Amino acid sequence: MPPHAIYRRCAINILSEISANNIICNFIFVHPMPRTRMAALFSVLMVLSIIMAAYSILAQPETVAFSDSELQTPENFIPSAIPTAPTNIAGDTTARPDILVRILIGQIFEDYGGSIRIEITNNDTRAIFLETLAFDWVSLDMGSNITLNTRISAKETYELKALAVDGPPGSGMWDYQLSMRLLQYRNNQWYRMTGGGDDWISFSEQSIEVHELADSESNSVKYNTRLYYVRVNDLVDFSSEAVAMATGNVMTTGDYNLGNVCEIFDWLVAEINYTEDPGGGDVWYSPDETLASMTGDCEDYAMLFSAMVEHVGGASRIYLTRDHAFTAVYVGNTESDLDNATADIRAYYSTPVPVHAFRDEVGYWMMADPLGSFYMGGLAVGQVPTWQSADYWNSTFPESDNLHSIDVTGINLEQPIWLDPLNWVGMVIVFGAITLGFLASAHSEKTEPLPVCKICGMDIFEYWYTCQNCQATYHSQCAFGGANCPMCQAPIQFPPPP
Repeated sequence: MPPHAIYRRCAINILSEISANNIICNFIFVHPMPRTRMAALFSVLMVLSIIMAAYSILAQPETVAFSDSELQTPENFIPSAIPTAPTNIAGDTTARPDILVRILIGQIFEDYGGSIRIEITNNDTRAIFLETLAFDWVSLDMGSNITLNTRISAKETYELKALAVDGPPGSGMWDYQLSMRLLQYRNNQWYRMTGGGDDWISFSEQSIEVHELADSESNSVKYNTRLYYVRVNDLVDFSSEAVAMATGNVMTTGDYNLGNVCEIFDWLVAEINYTEDPGGGDVWYSPDETLASMTGDCEDYAMLFSAMVEHVGGASRIYLTRDHAFTAVYVGNTESDLDNATADIRAYYSTPVPVHAFRDEVGYWMMADPLGSFYMGGLAVGQVPTWQSADYWNSTFPESDNLHSIDVTGINLEQPIWLDPLNWVGMVIVFGAITLGFLASAHSEKTEPLPVCKICGMDIFEYWYTCQNCQATYHSQCAFGGANCPMCQAPIQFPPPP
């Protein structure tokens, strides 16, 4: 048989084998599923995702607010008696005390006032006895004083957590002066320290900015918004051993009262270091994590505070403003309860600090923001007093339209991932985008007819050969250079695919 006849027979056999196996060829190499069918497939997946998204939303359990039995009014707080001052004064001394006074000033508002915190370090080699401390506005007959009767040993530091300060009758810069009545221990006796002709040791005048009141504006409150409710109560674990241990180390009395709450407040101020989330993020840490690092930002303070309050028998909420979070503690549902709570806080700090509480249909919730005030019950970050009503001040959050109030119940409503509506909504978006893509591609196919392979008879989507003699088209997998064209039988060389 001539060589060219052998070559032609081999070519015919190969083409026949390709034709016989064109189904495998089409499926694996040439043709994916038609785009309209792919669009139909993904549209079905999109519809199923919509159904699952709707089901997951309907299957979400309702948020659970506090029941009446969970809202406990604090017991009356009985403060410790103020120690008595020494009575066997040996005489007077004009020696100046070697002490360092550090004054921390919170926000002071006109008419309203505020509070200051004072640290006194005795750098002398002799003990001193601090009887009374006074704060006075220089140009006004207005001031505050507090009886302390506390001994400060040599090299020891005493901290006055809060001293209530009355507000001057206007905003701007105002001068103030700090004074003390002191005794000094020398030769085994107490001597009264005098200066300027009396028994008050006065310090140099200083200036402070007094802020103006805000316009009376109300903030709408949204209760137990599901997103925040789940996030808070998923992190707060009332059975935490770390929280129980920390709370037990702070408490000095057994019954639940506002003295306990004030002790927790002061402990948070002293022991937890404020640290912003790295990179400007918004990471929420559980109370256990906050205790492990002893650091946190506003929502970490709030959740740890709420967990510790629950451990002593109280109930609390976390309030969220536009860019802050703080706690409020339930103190009762009558005005008498509020008055008792106010009196207890003032008795604990031994000074008539101004306090604030939210009121709703449940009762009164006392403010508790360690980042906003030096004491329990003071203003939260971003809160500004507006006007006084009877013994209490109204206030507002000028930078926030809405407040979110979250009951810290410890009830975890976290759902499994397959019941998370956000996951299904994401799948709806993805499948919808893929469906639109295939539909657009299918429309393009119809407007521009595709060439047809003369061997397998299927559409050619890309990379085809064209016979240079009769212009017949072939898949690159169906034809090869040197074979006879089935249409014109001419032995031709196929060009490379485009």
